[in-house]
Amino acid sequence: MPIYEYACKKCGETTELMRPLAKRDDRAKCSHCGSTSTARKLSMFAVGASAAIDVMSDDFSPEEYGGGDGHGHGHDDFGGLGMGDDFDF
Repeated sequence: MPIYEYACKKCGETTELMRPLAKRDDRAKCSHCGSTSTARKLSMFAVGASAAIDVMSDDFSPEEYGGGDGHGHGHDDFGGLGMGDDFDF
């Protein structure tokens, strides 16, 4: 389920709520002052480094990105590309 951010028009604070896509525009209650006068904020999202790797490139080396063969056959990798120490699966 996505996390949405709502800005309170009364106190200016931001409230985060996890809710279904279908309810993203429903009124949200400010967790700071209790007001329901809020507006959904446009939020940024992050993309992992592995999403930017061009595996079709002649320069791609599976060993450089966590070992394995680049086809998901490794034991402690994600999609064939090691995720390093930043991720615990």
